[in-house]
Amino acid sequence: MSRMDVVSAYGNGHADASRPVPEASNGERVEGIDLLIEEALNLHANLRDALARTTRLVQALKQFRKQNRLMRSALTSLRQLQQIAQ
Repeated sequence: MSRMDVVSAYGNGHADASRPVPEASNGERVEGIDLLIEEALNLHANLRDALARTTRLVQALKQFRKQNRLMRSALTSLRQLQQIAQ
């Protein structure tokens, strides 16, 4: 995010009467740099959550791939046995 994006997203440091000032989790008003820090912390938590979800997804996909390989191997063996029996 460029500096201009930050300025346009969060203003120029002056209070904007048309935009409500957000509150922190403890109910206090958040302004200026505190707002940016709060946003960074929220983003950090969201990224941590996304990483955990991605890790679980990768593990599930690896397990699926392993089961798929085992299934193909078993079917190949069964076909070979079927050919021998004929």
